[in-house]
Amino acid sequence: MLDAKTKKYLGEVRQAGLIRSLSASAEGVLNFCQNDYLGLSQKHAVTEKAMEYLQRFGTSAAASRVLGGNMPYHVQLEESIAKCYQDKQALIFSCGFQANATIISALVNEKLHGIKSLVLADSQCHNSMITGCQLGGSRIFRYRHQDLQHLESLLQRPTVGPRFIMTETVFSMSGTITDIDKVIRLAQKYNAYTIIDDAHGIGVIGPQGYSTVKEHINEIDIVVGTFSKALGSFGAYCICSQSLKDYLINACRGFIYTTAPSPAMVGAMQAGWDLIPHMHEARDKLKKNVACLKKIMKNAGWEYNNEKSSIIAVYNCNNLSINEAYKALLENKILVGFVRPPTTAMPILRITLSSQHSNNDLEYFSQVIDKIKL
Repeated sequence: MLDAKTKKYLGEVRQAGLIRSLSASAEGVLNFCQNDYLGLSQKHAVTEKAMEYLQRFGTSAAASRVLGGNMPYHVQLEESIAKCYQDKQALIFSCGFQANATIISALVNEKLHGIKSLVLADSQCHNSMITGCQLGGSRIFRYRHQDLQHLESLLQRPTVGPRFIMTETVFSMSGTITDIDKVIRLAQKYNAYTIIDDAHGIGVIGPQGYSTVKEHINEIDIVVGTFSKALGSFGAYCICSQSLKDYLINACRGFIYTTAPSPAMVGAMQAGWDLIPHMHEARDKLKKNVACLKKIMKNAGWEYNNEKSSIIAVYNCNNLSINEAYKALLENKILVGFVRPPTTAMPILRITLSSQHSNNDLEYFSQVIDKIKL
């Protein structure tokens, strides 16, 4: 029976203190673990556009885009994305995991190259990216996080077949920001392809919020981004050449064999995308909030990553364990992310800021830290 095996697995996970469970966020809790960095999920322009598309086009596209579900609103959104990235093309997907897993599996597939690919992936690459490599049957080597010397040493090894470098602009758990220029230079030096995940970069960093990939877009083979973080809705997209787009339409199973994104979903995606260059004040407020909270935690003796992203990874809470700090914050109506292995190498508090956090919210956070550190 499957139940016997799954119960055994869950028992082992529970005994290791790594069990996950689902619970609704309690009313009145201050949320410091969502990815709605610019507050767009509640912005009137986004919700209004979603309602408009719902009323105009109904609840569903009702089919795959290759089988009658390709609607004008899908094409319009892709054209809007592509317009921001020079001569590139765009393709939208229903969610980020689906996009990464099935795009990457199509790109590294032995059927395309006639030989197994080798993927050199940052050790903190998202699970969806690694899943894509596994589905595509490629060989995978993980280089130490952000260690480009280690990456180059792997590139220098004799090998046959195509090589891919896989990384993220902003890493989802640690918040570290990649030097995209240096990654591209290595790819060019050793004739490797590049796959960049931009889920936590788009909307927040780079010129006008278009991330650090924008100025290098013609030197990157493919970029995958999402609408479910700073853009306040759901779904994903990739930016690539016309040839790669045509290939994915014909070979990417996650695109071919799924119903196209729904009208309301695309309405919100379109509105969020259109707002990116106009969110200067929100991005400035976000930066101030990050700096303020880091100062609060530093004064309390908490240790965290020293990055400029809106993700703060806390790995030392002074006299409290990570689990104790998480529970103490929650008891005081502050919800942060408690991330544990195997997602991260060690337990951390993943704290994410939004432009919507007020000065009073941050002051309350400070008061709670002072309270629980005693």
